[in-house]
Amino acid sequence: MQYYKFDENGYYLEPVIADYNEENPMPDDITDIRPPDGLYHGRFDKTKQAWVEDAPKPEAPEGKVAVWDSEAKTWSIEDEPEPPTSPNSQFSADEADWLKGLYHGMEVDDE
Repeated sequence: MQYYKFDENGYYLEPVIADYNEENPMPDDITDIRPPDGLYHGRFDKTKQAWVEDAPKPEAPEGKVAVWDSEAKTWSIEDEPEPPTSPNSQFSADEADWLKGLYHGMEVDDE
């Protein structure tokens, strides 16, 4: 069965495959409660017996976005990226040529 190991502060470390029972009890730093998807910096709260978010996403002012740095385990506020200036700007030149070839000769209904 899969379990989830956490450090002395409750932060997730790694999954553990084991067979715990009365003869082989589960250690205090392991839980069978799966961390929910979407945690950026999950911490297991032994009192609540639940995973909690320890780095809530900050509000970003207009024109900025919150970006998670997985190495530093913190958020930063950065400028919002510019949208593509044309439909083809999101593709490389080779991809754009391939798409043009794919649609070459197709009739398009403009209605």
